[in-house]
Amino acid sequence: MGYNFLPCDRNQTYLLPPSLVDWLPQDHLVWFVLDAVEQIDLSQFYKKYRIDGVGNSAFHPSMMAALLIYSYCTGERSSRRIEKYCQTDVAYKVVTANQYPDHSTISRFRKDNQSHLKKLFLEILRFCAVAGLVKLGNVSLDGTKTKANVTDPDSRIMKTRKDYVQGLNGQAVTTEEQIIVAEDVTQEENDKQQLHPMLEQTEANRQEVGIKEKTGVALADAGYCSDENFTKMPAGDVELLVAVQKDYKQRKAMAEQPPPEGLIPDNLSPTELMERKLLTERGQKLYKIRGKTVFLISLP
Repeated sequence: MGYNFLPCDRNQTYLLPPSLVDWLPQDHLVWFVLDAVEQIDLSQFYKKYRIDGVGNSAFHPSMMAALLIYSYCTGERSSRRIEKYCQTDVAYKVVTANQYPDHSTISRFRKDNQSHLKKLFLEILRFCAVAGLVKLGNVSLDGTKTKANVTDPDSRIMKTRKDYVQGLNGQAVTTEEQIIVAEDVTQEENDKQQLHPMLEQTEANRQEVGIKEKTGVALADAGYCSDENFTKMPAGDVELLVAVQKDYKQRKAMAEQPPPEGLIPDNLSPTELMERKLLTERGQKLYKIRGKTVFLISLP
């Protein structure tokens, strides 16, 4: 009696269902991305194409936009790896309808449509708001160094925890439900300069997509700590709660020092006032929210 193995015949006519719709389960992220792209106004993407049909055929802008959105959702930014996945990964094959854009095409589409792609973020945020997913009571801000190709003229040498890299500084503001409400990439290595611009973008995006609830408290780590940041009024009258020392030291201080009592001394600096607020019971409770809200991963 022979082994009872399932057949593995690579000469079989069909190894996959003939319809792309049957290649993935209905709850797969791909279908959500494709549904979202169908509802987005992509008219701005079409302006660079000729309407007389002359010239070589181009990949459809909606497919290319969906490809980039899905890639970013799964943490992939490299145009070369996206090209490879279009040839080997079933989910990517569904997104592209079994077409194979190469890395140059992907990179060129991204470069030529940077401003339009950025607007897609607001459209998706609008969908989230309509679905009731955006709650702005408490938001958290964080940054991470994103590695770039050394030929990228926009990138800079940046210090990470262990080394220096050619990269950019990515910023994001998220809600407690981990919905990103503001994002940016900057050449500035220091996060201190990003606090108020990111809160200004958060307020602008809130108004743009029609979110009625205002931001209450903005939580950030010590990378955003400075007297100047604490004395400037944040956009939307947001309350700041920013660590004044590295997180492990901040947690240690919260655990060891009793909450402050009595009147606030008159001679405290803005940073000392922030430190005092962090040590209150309310401050400790709020700051703990940040640790489970924003998860930008820094390069090693």
